[in-house]
Amino acid sequence: MRQGLLPLLLIALARTTTAAQPSASTNAPATANGAAPDVTSGAAPKVADDPRAHAAQLTTLPAVSDDREGVVVGASFGLGTGVTGDVRLGWMLHPRIAVFATAVGSTSTHDAGSDFRLLGIGARLWIAGPVFLDGRVGHAQATHHDIEAPAMRYTTGVGYLAGLGVELVGLKTFGLELNAEFMKGGESGALVVGLGVTFY
Repeated sequence: MRQGLLPLLLIALARTTTAAQPSASTNAPATANGAAPDVTSGAAPKVADDPRAHAAQLTTLPAVSDDREGVVVGASFGLGTGVTGDVRLGWMLHPRIAVFATAVGSTSTHDAGSDFRLLGIGARLWIAGPVFLDGRVGHAQATHHDIEAPAMRYTTGVGYLAGLGVELVGLKTFGLELNAEFMKGGESGALVVGLGVTFY
């Protein structure tokens, strides 16, 4: 009787052990191609940064308001072959076109140089976003300082100024700009780089 029960107990124990083991096919989630996913790494895959996106952000020019109108008042200060300052008073013909009356003064930084004055009219045209062209023409007066006699000479005539700039801040009522200007009148001239402010 005992010898007949022993084989039955061994068979029942084997069946119980097999049923208790988990099935790999039911517990492991399958991927789309049937392969089990790699779970050895707990970190999510990292997407590589695109260097072109960073370059585009660095080269993007600041936006300038297209709602400017009315009176324009501005001034700037620059350094170069001379110390230069100017003032402007005018009107916005278009959100990207300004006309104005102007007064420009430049003092030479050299012993043998020229002081320059210009009274006239000018215009500013925004050609691409915050980038603008500046042009002015009028009556120029220059004082020339020479080492040899005569130590000082005066000349008058037509003078002009040509400039290229970019607005660092371009709000509807205010602009902060970086500009480079070349001015010429008779024998006098100056090349300067400076900062300017404009109120609209």
